[in-house]
Amino acid sequence: NTDWYIKQLRDQWSHESAPLPISLSDEEVERVTSGITQWQPRNIDISVDKDMLKEAFSGDPQYKEKIGVKPDTSLAILQNGIDFEMPVDSLDDVVSWRLNGRLYGQDQQGNNVYYLQVQDRLILDILQTNNWLRPVYFANTVSSTSQLGLRKYFRTEGKAYRVVPKDFGTGREDYIDVDIMTDRLKRFQFREWDNPDVYFDENIRRMLSNYRFNFMGLAQKYRELGMPDSAAYWLKWGEERVPFRPDETNESIKLLYA
Repeated sequence: NTDWYIKQLRDQWSHESAPLPISLSDEEVERVTSGITQWQPRNIDISVDKDMLKEAFSGDPQYKEKIGVKPDTSLAILQNGIDFEMPVDSLDDVVSWRLNGRLYGQDQQGNNVYYLQVQDRLILDILQTNNWLRPVYFANTVSSTSQLGLRKYFRTEGKAYRVVPKDFGTGREDYIDVDIMTDRLKRFQFREWDNPDVYFDENIRRMLSNYRFNFMGLAQKYRELGMPDSAAYWLKWGEERVPFRPDETNESIKLLYA
C-alpha cells in the first residue's frame, strides 16, 4: 500500500522474477497511495488474446520481451509461459465481472458509497496490463472483500487461488481440478506436524484447519465425480500428515472430517 513498494514491484527484479506489469506512472502511484479512491460500481471487461497466449506457452522467444525480460539477461528462466494447464481455446474470450468495491457507508440521500483500497487498484491494474501472460494468485486466506469479485474465475491450487480466464460458474464455492489440486498438495512437505511434542500456538492451529479444508475440498470433489476410493484416500492422506491433536478445540472441523 506504499508508493515506494509499488514502484519497486514495477521497476525492479526480485528473486529472479521480472518486474510486475504495472502501468501506473510515478505520479499515478503517488496519487493512488495518497488515500482511498471512491469507486462507482461497474462491470470490468478484460479481453483474452488466445493467439498471443498460444505463442507464449509454446516457447515463443518474444514471450520474455513481452513480460519485460531484456534479451541480455543471464537468467535462464521464463523460457515459456506458465500455461493454465487447460487448452487455450477453452478459455473465455473476455473476462467480465462486476466490481462493486468496498462499502464505505451511505451519502445524504441514502445511497451506498463504495471505495477501493490501494491494493485493489493495484491488482486491477495488473490484471488489465498483464494480458494473462503471467500467473496471478490470491492466497486462500484473503478475505472475500479483497478478492475484487473475481471468485468465479478462481481455481484452487493448494493454498492459493489462481485467476484463470475461464468462468467456472462456481459462485461462492471453490473450483477444484482434481489433477491440478493433487499435484499441488503432493508438493507440500509437512515436517513435525504429527509430532505431539511440538508446540503450536493458536495461529498455527488455525492454519491446520485451513489445510484440512483443502483436503476435504479435494475429497468432496472426488466424491462428486463418483470416485469414493480417491475421496477416502485423500482424507486419510491429510489426516496422516496433519493429525488432530489433543489440545485442539475446534470440534466443527472434526465433525466435518468424520
